[in-house]
Parts: sequence; C-alpha cells; structure tokens
Amino acid sequence: MTSTQGYDERAGQALLNMYRLVSGGGGHSGAAIRDAYADLFDSSDADFRAAAASGNTQGMVVARDAALKESAELLQANARIGLGLLATVVNLTGMTPEETIRKARQLAAENTG
Repeated sequence: MTSTQGYDERAGQALLNMYRLVSGGGGHSGAAIRDAYADLFDSSDADFRAAAASGNTQGMVVARDAALKESAELLQANARIGLGLLATVVNLTGMTPEETIRKARQLAAENTG
C-alpha cells in the first residue's frame, strides 16, 4: 500500500467496525479491527515465516521492517481520522477536546475487550 488515502480508508473501516461492535453490545475489539488490516499483516507474517524457514536472516529483517512501516502508517492514519472525529465532536457539542477524549475512552473501556 502506498497511498495515505488507502491507509485512511483502512483506519476508517476499523473505526466503523469498532462502532458496530460497541453499538451491538460490546465484545472483543481484536475481531472488530482484524478485517481492516489482516491482508497487510498476513503478508508480512508470511514473508517473515518463509525467510525464517529458509534461514534467510536478511529476508526476516526486510519482512520485519515492512511490518513496522505498515504499523507506523496505520497509526498515523488512525490519528488523522481521530483528529477529524475529535474536531467534529468538539465543534458540534461544545465539549472540550479533553472531555471528549475522556468520554470516548470510558465508552471504549466499558464495551470492548
């Protein structure tokens, strides 16, 4: 994946999946986000395992570095989407950003595992 938009789409999908989980009564959050990211990490995992099985330490390093790069891109995408959501809530409700985050964290803690 090379585009910021593609990462943002995955982050948005993961957030939608989490919202559906919470609005459906809660559950384990890992299952809710796995679909949005699975192909990225499955590919890195397969490359790492193949390199390890053949004793290719350089291949293992390359696969690990690819997984770390994907992780960093996804974290940045989640922050971008989160910023948009935070700004929207603050602008629409008048709550402070801190109060909004506190309530969001509380909701997540109560409804996800």
